[in-house]
Amino acid sequence: MADVLTKTEIGLVRSIITEIQIKGIDGIFTAVWDTGATSTAMDLELAKKLGFVPYDMCKQYTANGDRMAGVYMADLILPNDIVFPDLQINDGILCDIDFLIGMDVITQGDFAITNVGGSTTMSFRRPSIETINYCLKGNKKHIDQKSVYSCCSDKKGKNCRGKKK
Repeated sequence: MADVLTKTEIGLVRSIITEIQIKGIDGIFTAVWDTGATSTAMDLELAKKLGFVPYDMCKQYTANGDRMAGVYMADLILPNDIVFPDLQINDGILCDIDFLIGMDVITQGDFAITNVGGSTTMSFRRPSIETINYCLKGNKKHIDQKSVYSCCSDKKGKNCRGKKK
């Protein structure tokens, strides 16, 4: 059985924010899902407030430059009780958000964002159950199953990447 999380918001949103918990810590925290982040991070000030003590340090590369970050271990709990035990979490300088969910979590399952009918829906499922391939659904007759790049940019298939014509 898969763990599933789905969140829908009215309107087209620029960021996906969910609530999370940390095992053994009272409170609910806000987290932004960031596919551009390698690892999950906790706001540095929140880490200090909660009494977290880093067990290691690592170099963190951010849009604002490089910095040394504390490394912590915690059990991260997503909505619907999806638990990531003993997750390595770095501290970071986060603006108006408590946590950042990075690719270390996102790649452990299937992650999709859709915008239909004026609403944005984010879905996360762990473990992965099937491949979600929009090229297969949208361009069925122009698929080269042997190619890594299988989407065609026109109906005649002249501009297919990786496809020999």
